[in-house]
Amino acid sequence: PWGQPSDQREDDARSLVYEWGPVDDELEILGHAVLRATISSPVPVAFLSAKLCDVFPDGTSALVTRGLLNLAHRASSSEPERLEPGTPTPITVELEATSWLFEPGHLIRLSLAGADWPNVWPPPRDGALELDRSSVELALPVVAGAPPIPEPPEFTSSPGDDPHAADPAGKQPPTIWRIERDVLGRETRAVISHGSDYAAEAGAKVEERYEGVVGVSTVDPGSAWARATSRFVVRWPEADCATEARLDFRSDADAYHVIVDVVAEELGEGDSVVGIGRRERRFERTIPRRLQ
Repeated sequence: PWGQPSDQREDDARSLVYEWGPVDDELEILGHAVLRATISSPVPVAFLSAKLCDVFPDGTSALVTRGLLNLAHRASSSEPERLEPGTPTPITVELEATSWLFEPGHLIRLSLAGADWPNVWPPPRDGALELDRSSVELALPVVAGAPPIPEPPEFTSSPGDDPHAADPAGKQPPTIWRIERDVLGRETRAVISHGSDYAAEAGAKVEERYEGVVGVSTVDPGSAWARATSRFVVRWPEADCATEARLDFRSDADAYHVIVDVVAEELGEGDSVVGIGRRERRFERTIPRRLQ
């Protein structure tokens, strides 16, 4: 789900971690960090998540950049190849481009894991990766030499909201972003909800609502799901109308199962359906995972 990354210590605790430092002098990087390693997997499709973090003196772990590779796509995404279970396989992971300055006294941390949920859909089957520790190599795009400007620039403080958004009207719906851990159900979920009410052109009043939940089994990563609803209501003096889209997305080890419902309706008093009535259409599809 959307949002700035929070402290990475919880994910780090569940990962294989390498650390360098503390650094003595400022270390600036610009570009793509690259990880090279040799890995063995017990299953033919496995993922490797790599996160580069800046660890502050108080222990806070700030995400600098990350990358994820479906190891079946190690040579090609158009022609993926299954891993040979138990066979050491050299891989290369290019992390996302970044610009960062590690300050003196900070640690450089590399966290490796077999998934990065909820940022990336989980792998089809469980399996502990084996890493040849002597093969691990992290290349950082270090910026060397004197800085191009003598003094760092001063930036205007953020206003704290979206300057391009419409002015809100009245009390706004709450924003929700939380993680739920269902111990008995053996499931972890991420829940979001947000929206806004505002005035638009031609005397219209607009209501936007967005809700979603993604979940994954804690014992079977191939069993994952997402449900989402997006509703858009426009109220004019002459008529009110609404559109809604609902997604039900599920996976197992072999396929993705997708259902999308789209609704359009004209609303009357108390949001009863009037006028053109209600129009609804459903789209359904099952998509083989094909080494995904």
